[in-house]
Amino acid sequence: MFTAPRLNRLDELSTWQPAFLAATDAAMTAYYLRPNYEDATIVDSIGPARLHVLQTTVNAAVPEVPDDLTPAQRDGAEIMRKRHLDAQLKDAIASECGAIRSQKVQLACEHLLSAIVPSLHHHVAPTTDPYRMWQRLTAAASSDVSALTVAYAKVTDTRFQAKRPSYEAPGTFFQRFDAVVDPFLEQLLTPPADVDVAAYRAALTAKLKCVLLAHATGPA
Repeated sequence: MFTAPRLNRLDELSTWQPAFLAATDAAMTAYYLRPNYEDATIVDSIGPARLHVLQTTVNAAVPEVPDDLTPAQRDGAEIMRKRHLDAQLKDAIASECGAIRSQKVQLACEHLLSAIVPSLHHHVAPTTDPYRMWQRLTAAASSDVSALTVAYAKVTDTRFQAKRPSYEAPGTFFQRFDAVVDPFLEQLLTPPADVDVAAYRAALTAKLKCVLLAHATGPA
């Protein structure tokens, strides 16, 4: 259950997402940020006791080598049985890891749901894949025209005060400029769900930010 401030409105998403990720266990955040995430450390969560149960179960399922074999036949049969046991145990461990992963995926879905108000739950449905839920939520915020309009108005209202008596230091201005431009760009450039366009977004962000900067620093 998420205990930090919840997401109440889509126009808060650009500031809420970093806070949510920071307040969430690092092992869980990967399920939101990486499609079909496979945690390589899951196998480490199978403790010695559970591993012993799996080994015992597999051993009982594989027939013992018959007693009425010649020494050479027995050696060959023992080798084959060992290979069969190893393969069966590998499959059993893989199945166990799959069950653990399913539990972790479900927990990640429930965690995200608990972090947003119920009125926003329909934006992330169906709630079976944390990565897709995260993408749907981001896409929903991007398509919220009213929120985008408000964000753009803040950008166009931001002006560099270059003349006295209201002269503003460039460093102060850029802090103020980034604070309003970054949320606008986040909403504007959010890709459709499940599309990986990171390089495209980075290039387009740089170009568009230059345009907005020219507007902010140009003649009044």
